[in-house]
Amino acid sequence: QALESLIAANSAHYEGRVRLAILLRRLGETAEAERLLRAVLAERPPSWLLSLAYQTLGQLLIRAQRYCEAATVLDEGFHVFDDVECRSEAMAVITVHGLEQP
Repeated sequence: QALESLIAANSAHYEGRVRLAILLRRLGETAEAERLLRAVLAERPPSWLLSLAYQTLGQLLIRAQRYCEAATVLDEGFHVFDDVECRSEAMAVITVHGLEQP
C-alpha cells in the first residue's frame, strides 16, 4: 500500500513502480506487474532501474513459460546500453539475475 501511495503521489517515481511490480509478481498478479514494467521500460528510467526492470520482466516471462518473449526482452536489455563497459555489466546482471528462480 505504501508503494501504491508513493506512485499515486509521484507517477514518475520509477523505483517505486519497479518495486511495486516485483511485489505484484511475487503475489501472483503477473498481468499488472508486466504492465508496470513495460510502462517503465518505455519511459527509459536511469540505467540501474532499466537493468532491474528488464531482468524482472525477463523473470516474469520465464516463469510464465513465455520463453520467446523472455529472450526478446533480455536481448533488448543487453542492447539498450551505449557504453560497452556499462553494457557488459548490464549483461552480467541481467543474465545472472534474469534467470534466477524465486
